[in-house]
Amino acid sequence: MAAIALGGSLATLAFVLGAAFLAGFVDSIVGGGGLIQVPALLAGYPTTAPQQLLGTNKLGSICGTTSAVFRYARFVQIPWASLLPAAAAAFGAALIGAGRTAEGWAARRPPRGSRGPAWPAGR
Repeated sequence: MAAIALGGSLATLAFVLGAAFLAGFVDSIVGGGGLIQVPALLAGYPTTAPQQLLGTNKLGSICGTTSAVFRYARFVQIPWASLLPAAAAAFGAALIGAGRTAEGWAARRPPRGSRGPAWPAGR
């Protein structure tokens, strides 16, 4: 099971699934379900890398958004001809931004074994 693979227990899995249900309910009404789900994941699996937990949360939000788009498309005529180029441009810009962020983070990271600050002075 996933809870066992992450070093948790069935109680941890029940806690995280309960938080996921509550987050989905809140997200469907007003949005912001990640504000419930991310802290629950971090509390339930404190030894797991935060990047893995944030990715887990993002996968859930992608699935929820995709299903909402398909449900919305059944009731409203979506102008796909203008939407798809905008989505492609946004995807390209997101890739560029993520790449630039990763490059900047790697350049500012202190060398292994150093005890210096994580962020150099003056930046």
